[in-house]
Parts: sequence; C-alpha cells; structure tokens
Amino acid sequence: NSASSLTYVDFCPGGQYYYSYDGSFTVKGTQGTSNRNNRAYGAGNSNNSGQWKVLFYQGTYYLEIVDAYNQKNYYPINFQLLNSCKWINGNTTYVFAQGKGRCG
Repeated sequence: NSASSLTYVDFCPGGQYYYSYDGSFTVKGTQGTSNRNNRAYGAGNSNNSGQWKVLFYQGTYYLEIVDAYNQKNYYPINFQLLNSCKWINGNTTYVFAQGKGRCG
C-alpha cells in the first residue's frame, strides 16, 4: 500500500493566499487469497483561495485564514520553525520558501 500527496499554500502580499493539493494512493490485494492480484487506485486534487492575516492575541501570534466559503481558521505561528525554512511533523515536511510562490 502506498500514498503520496503534495500541498502548496502560497501567501501573497496584500493578504491573498492560494492553496493546491494533489494526492494519490494504491492498495494491494490480500496475499494468500483470490484477490491477491487486485489493486485499488485513487487520485484527487483540490484548489482554493482566500484571505490571510497575522493577529496578535494574548501574547501569541496567529495566522488567520478565511477561505473561499468565508470559514475562518486560526493557527499559532511558531517563528523558530518558520525561520528554519524546513521542518518535519509526523509524515509531513513543511518548507517555507519566501518569494517562490504563485503571487505574480
């Protein structure tokens, strides 16, 4: 079994962001059974955009995201990780690459 995905979030000057996701998976059949050679496959993608800004609340900076459906989410900002430009959390690798996005 395997799965992979690639997600980009581009934070542009002026408060606009662009989100894109591409993912796929493969599931093998069960060994020792009649379906051992069967496989299931899948793939999907998603795109979204919205507004972002940084807020300061009770001594902590937060990233506010407002998506295309006007849903708001808040994420605490860890400046130590952000300044390292690359970090890993579980199976996810994050990369911060200033000036490399699709903000054109």
